[in-house]
Amino acid sequence: MYKLDALVMKKETEDDWVWESHPDIKNFPENVLQLKFKRAHTHPIGTNYLLYYVNLSSNFGYFSGTIRTDQGLEISFKDVFGFIEDFHARW
Repeated sequence: MYKLDALVMKKETEDDWVWESHPDIKNFPENVLQLKFKRAHTHPIGTNYLLYYVNLSSNFGYFSGTIRTDQGLEISFKDVFGFIEDFHARW
C-alpha cells in the first residue's frame, strides 16, 4: 500500500487532467500509478480583494487508470466517480 503525500494533477485540457510525478513524493516507485481524471462538474468558490486572492474549486468527475502492486498485479479501473480540489491563494 502506498500513501501519496502530494497528488499533482496536470491539466491537459480544461476538463481532462493527468497525474504527474512530483518531487515532494518520496520513495514512490516509477510506473506504479497511471491516473486520469475527466471533469464532469465544477463548483468554484473564491474571493479577490486588493490584499489577498483565494480561488478554490471542487471538481467532480471520473478517474480512470492503472495501479501496479508490489507483487506485479495490475489493477485497472475506468470511470470511477470522485473529486479533486484545486486551490490557489495569494496574500
